[in-house]
Amino acid sequence: MNNLRNGLEKKYLKTFIIKVFLQLCLLHAIAEDIKLNSTVFHWPDSLNTVFDVNQSRLTNRRERAEEDLRKKIAAFEEKLLEHNKEIETFRKKEVTAHKIHLIIFSSCY
Repeated sequence: MNNLRNGLEKKYLKTFIIKVFLQLCLLHAIAEDIKLNSTVFHWPDSLNTVFDVNQSRLTNRRERAEEDLRKKIAAFEEKLLEHNKEIETFRKKEVTAHKIHLIIFSSCY
């Protein structure tokens, strides 16, 4: 009888420990759910802050990209002016060469 009693006490104790463990797990899960629900409940408030920060980042990046583009355009325009000067120099040389050619050609006749 004493053996049976010890066996039942061990089973009861084991069952009690499992029950307490499950209750603690449930309490932990409930606490996590409450925290998650609280976060989700306040999420729209923090969402505006996130949108504002991202808007600022996008504005800064757009301004940097526009400034870089302005610099590239200015450099390109400078290059075009240099090429235009070279073309004008070649045109003047061509006109001069053509005039010399005409003078030489007309003096031969």
